[in-house]
Amino acid sequence: MNFRATIFLIFLLIILVMIITVPNSEDINEWLTKEHNMKVLDKPYGIYEYKNEKIQDMVTIIKGYGVFMTLEKEFEYENGKSFTIKGIGMFDNIYTTQE
Repeated sequence: MNFRATIFLIFLLIILVMIITVPNSEDINEWLTKEHNMKVLDKPYGIYEYKNEKIQDMVTIIKGYGVFMTLEKEFEYENGKSFTIKGIGMFDNIYTTQE
């Protein structure tokens, strides 16, 4: 096999691995638990415990681009204050980009 064909096959293999390892919704909940110390209280309603207070998932935006995904989650405390966490997911991991 010539050099170009080898490089092309390696490139295709990397792209295939990236597509297979894009995180899913369960990975997002695991990431929130591990990285942000959030405990899921009521999954269907998006209720979490964060810093000993109940918060609700108000907005979730997930954009999949095939080889990676971006996500943005906006949470609201019971007193009305809100905060947003953003991340990027690839290779079966999610990395926080903004907290």
